[in-house]
Amino acid sequence: MAYSDNAQLSDPGWALILPGGGNRGAIQAGALLALFERGFVPELIVGVSAGAINGAYLAFHPSLEGVRDIVEIWRGLTGRSLFGTRLPSLRRLAAFALGRAAAFKNDGLENLLVENLPSRRFEDTAIPLVVTATHLETGTGRTLESGDLVKAVLASAAMPSVLPPVIFDDELLVDGAVADPVPIHVATKRGFTRVMVVEPGYSCACPRVFESAQSIMAQALAIMARARLHLELHSYSRSANVVHLGLTCHADRPISDFSATKQMIASGYSEAAQKLDALFGVSQSVLANQSRGPQS
Repeated sequence: MAYSDNAQLSDPGWALILPGGGNRGAIQAGALLALFERGFVPELIVGVSAGAINGAYLAFHPSLEGVRDIVEIWRGLTGRSLFGTRLPSLRRLAAFALGRAAAFKNDGLENLLVENLPSRRFEDTAIPLVVTATHLETGTGRTLESGDLVKAVLASAAMPSVLPPVIFDDELLVDGAVADPVPIHVATKRGFTRVMVVEPGYSCACPRVFESAQSIMAQALAIMARARLHLELHSYSRSANVVHLGLTCHADRPISDFSATKQMIASGYSEAAQKLDALFGVSQSVLANQSRGPQS
């Protein structure tokens, strides 16, 4: 974590960066709960992959109650609701054997977004939202901030081999984390000098991390994101103050396994709360909000 500003979490002028990570979005949801309990309200949200899912809802409902809604949405997610099966690992194996472009359709994710977002348009959010994706042919990053928000999130979350690429503005796009996993520059180019990064899966000490192809892929992407993060922190160290909440992952669970989201939410919440309190201290309002925390 890097922090050299005297600003408090409740002060204006913050941008919020939400990297992705499949089911690790539940860890991020728990961390957001701890963050908003401390009076944090961003003026810009930048979402990547699963972070784009969290960011989309939060952009319409940038409040503590909005974050509590996000937590409840994650509690209700299952492999069947998102992927049409209780055994996503077997579906991925079958897709690989049959040479399909992706193991799953994105219908489940699209239905989740349509059911929970009040609008499909970027222009209707309460605060600005930017979603990143990767151009599959050129490998360059794309920032999406106007038009069909649902389609943009589907593109940002289209992890290769898991969900299919998405055509957006005549470009074939995949997961934003492929080209730009931690896009701090999106905020700084818009003039923000206070940036909060809530990154699930930053560090890992899981003994089973190498037991499945999905876990290996997730860990590899986390390593790539970590390297990019260090570059971005160095690049913007003189022009922006970046608070990096790097949260321990659950790499022993495949990224499409949603059977432990309650534990992941609680893990993200407790770890973020400890780090935020170490940086900013604890106020009475925080103590009052903490009395609820993530409900079991």
